[in-house]
Amino acid sequence: MTRSDDAGVAVSKPVAPRKSVVIVKEVNDTGRTGQDIRAQVTHVEDLRRARLHMHCASVVHKAVVIEVRDSESRQKILSSRGLREAGLIATVKEPQHPEIKVYDCPRDMSDAEIHRDVVELNLVKNAEWWECDADSVTVAHHAQQRQGKLDTIFLKVMPEARAKLLSVGWISVGWCLCHVADHTHVARCHKCQHLGLVQKFCREDWDICIHCGGVGHKFASCKKRDSLPPPNCVNCCDSQQGSSAHRADSLDCPARARVLAQAIARTQL
Repeated sequence: MTRSDDAGVAVSKPVAPRKSVVIVKEVNDTGRTGQDIRAQVTHVEDLRRARLHMHCASVVHKAVVIEVRDSESRQKILSSRGLREAGLIATVKEPQHPEIKVYDCPRDMSDAEIHRDVVELNLVKNAEWWECDADSVTVAHHAQQRQGKLDTIFLKVMPEARAKLLSVGWISVGWCLCHVADHTHVARCHKCQHLGLVQKFCREDWDICIHCGGVGHKFASCKKRDSLPPPNCVNCCDSQQGSSAHRADSLDCPARARVLAQAIARTQL
């Protein structure tokens, strides 16, 4: 990361080393929740005896995210006999490449043409300080804008490419000059409303209302949608941290802010 001094010159800013992230979940689904798995992890005998430098950072849908400070602690968790006997498995969450948004790209351009222009017009000619190649950028997906013939493009990029593109702020794609910005997506299941999950993989039996957090109905049939009591976010109720007086899709949701911060921490910047 960099900052500018009083003279406007970029100065390197030290970055704290990132912790390793380990995901613990069931080998076979037996219906245990993330809270159940967390309670079992804290009572695994061989992990307790080892006194590892680890922290249960968060509970996601039927899994626990554990942060460890060193490779030795990570390896002991991955090879834990106690976890296996409890029917749990630990896997390493590798750092993911960052995404950036590119606004106002011509809709009639193919992914190959966008990729070519991003690399050749914006990276290759300015690659004196790092080795640029075609694999530095991948077109992830498109989002159509409501008006006109322009799209917002989402790119997966290498950390060096991200730094270069964001430092300029604008890139050339086709005949357009497009604004670029960081992008970190927080998924939310439209059935159970839990964060970090999409509906395709949801295992809940009942719908949870996005407005009141009630079980067994959707927002369209919610009896509290037009009443005086404020909304009730199911994610903030579960975590019991911060106010829950908002809908589950609110951008100001404290639970969403925590998941967003964790996603950024897992990104290789």
